[in-house]
Amino acid sequence: MESEYITKDNIYKIWEYINSRDDNIAKVFYLHFILDMTFKQISEELELNESTIKNSLYRMLKNIKKFMLGGGNNEK
Repeated sequence: MESEYITKDNIYKIWEYINSRDDNIAKVFYLHFILDMTFKQISEELELNESTIKNSLYRMLKNIKKFMLGGGNNEK
């Protein structure tokens, strides 16, 4: 069912949304979802606290879901 929502257009919209936000969150997304790095590895790479990485990612996932469902979240 979720695969119905994963289209090239949706991926482009999601990356556009992510890139319009904080630079670090875009890096976290890329490192975690594209390069398959762990939170610990990302934490070491970006020199940020591991819990900060997790919280930022989970918050952004929640915002992306709202954005894609038409909620239009403008938080940064």
